Amino acid sequence: MSKIFYGWLVLLVCGLGCVSGQAQAYRLAADFSIKEKQPDGQNVLILGRVYYDKRYLKVVYDISFPQPEIWVTYDTLLYKFDKQGQLKSRYPIPPLSRFSVFHLALTGQLPNYGLDGTVYAIEKTELSAQGMAVTTWQPRTSLRDKLGKILTRQQNKRLTGVVMFDTKGQVLQKQQFEQYGNTPNTSFFPCYIRQVTIDGKGQEFYKISTFKHLVINENAHQDLYNFRLVR
Repeated sequence: MSKIFYGWLVLLVCGLGCVSGQAQAYRLAADFSIKEKQPDGQNVLILGRVYYDKRYLKVVYDISFPQPEIWVTYDTLLYKFDKQGQLKSRYPIPPLSRFSVFHLALTGQLPNYGLDGTVYAIEKTELSAQGMAVTTWQPRTSLRDKLGKILTRQQNKRLTGVVMFDTKGQVLQKQQFEQYGNTPNTSFFPCYIRQVTIDGKGQEFYKISTFKHLVINENAHQDLYNFRLVR
């Protein structure tokens, strides 16, 4: 499995009750672009359209560039199909669908980055000078030798940033969530996500994901939202 796509999947593993459209939303589709610079200096660009229905828990990527393919993440597997629906390969992955930005947004869990009800609990929430709520999440005491703290930042009850630390307090990763949809039924979804990953030498590697042409609760493309994995 490519390191490029694995890193992208991890990214895509990121209240909104005041947004009227989100409460009824159960599926979304959007054009996406992923721009990334790899540690070896390689520049990567992936383009396509993504489909997600929270009832099926399948993240379906209809990729147009660099090579036409369909990628599906479901449970603990990534499936890669050609455009005719023939399975080309599959790889084991962490169970990411429930923690993707798509699932978290559709289920109203994105403001707290899906941390409610996990091994993390809120230690404190502070108000920044810019009027943002910054919350510190700590793992269970028994896990603090394995997991570091996480900071989340909200403005107007929307997630705007996440910072992940190692057990020694060093920053591992930073994420920004911006440009939420500009219509009532898309305003719960961030259309710009910027991720910075910091390696053990302090080098920073960037990845930018953008989404546009969002469609909520469409009736078309049922074959993609619930893509057949066995044929």
